[in-house]
Amino acid sequence: MALYGFNVAEQVCFHPVKSDFLFKPTAIEVFDSLVLVHDPVENNTYTLFRLGASSPLLSGGQKGSGPDDILYGQFIDKINEKEFQVVDIAGRKTLVYNLDSILQTRTFRPVRSFFYSEAESQKVEGMQYAYYVDDSQKIGLGDSKYGKYFCLAQDTVTYFGNYPEEEGMKMSPFYLYQGVLHINDRRDRMLYHSPIGYYYELFAREGGTWESCFKEYIPTEHTEDAVTENTPMGICSADLDDEFVYLLFSGRTGKQFPEETFLASHILVLNTHGEKIKSLETDRLNISIAVAGKQRRIYAIAKNPETGEYEVGYYSLTK
Repeated sequence: MALYGFNVAEQVCFHPVKSDFLFKPTAIEVFDSLVLVHDPVENNTYTLFRLGASSPLLSGGQKGSGPDDILYGQFIDKINEKEFQVVDIAGRKTLVYNLDSILQTRTFRPVRSFFYSEAESQKVEGMQYAYYVDDSQKIGLGDSKYGKYFCLAQDTVTYFGNYPEEEGMKMSPFYLYQGVLHINDRRDRMLYHSPIGYYYELFAREGGTWESCFKEYIPTEHTEDAVTENTPMGICSADLDDEFVYLLFSGRTGKQFPEETFLASHILVLNTHGEKIKSLETDRLNISIAVAGKQRRIYAIAKNPETGEYEVGYYSLTK
């Protein structure tokens, strides 16, 4: 990873949490004592584990088009140690869940919801998805001539940010670089990363506005809004805490790895000022990560090289 400025490499080994329950997990989040996995099989959408346990604690999350149902909710954002939100792009809504409520009722029923149709009255342009920041503010990503991001308050919409190739492309770069947002537990930092190429940036909230902390982008081969077999895949997953940003980076192309393009074995670690600390080289290919700072672990969904199945486990962090 020296090509990207990460001159310190550290080898880390995967420790699986054994379970025959999960089928095709695609996203992970970790709390003080629980691990949440997005596992869209049969009638279930999510599975909860206690840290260190091999058997699932609870599964649920009904699929469907009802107000409490989920069509496809892979984007998970931890709000605090008791709550998380799920972006259901297909269902055009964001749902907030409370862990105490889930464990008490044994069901995944949201405690509050934001339906994207509500933003139509404020004429939010190009809205793709949005996260709760707090009860009075939501932030999201879309395809807008006014800005890459939007901040939706009670009576106002503010756009900010832009894509680096906006003037050089005939079509909107959103359709090439549409990425994922992560917001930290204190809700004052926002991390964007693109699954294409090498593109990420961090924003911090000062009062009611979001200001850029750092951004890194390297141009990559593509054809308008489409990737080619030589287009390198980018940051598959990411997380951040009060001190560091963690980027699960692929760099693979379809020509090199047609069956495993989006898998990654590099976790790039930066501080919140954008300084590059080190690259963690994992002994497995991964599709999603979540940092448990108190446990000094990075939980991950990784591919077992012997069976080809995906497993939940963790990598230990050193100082």
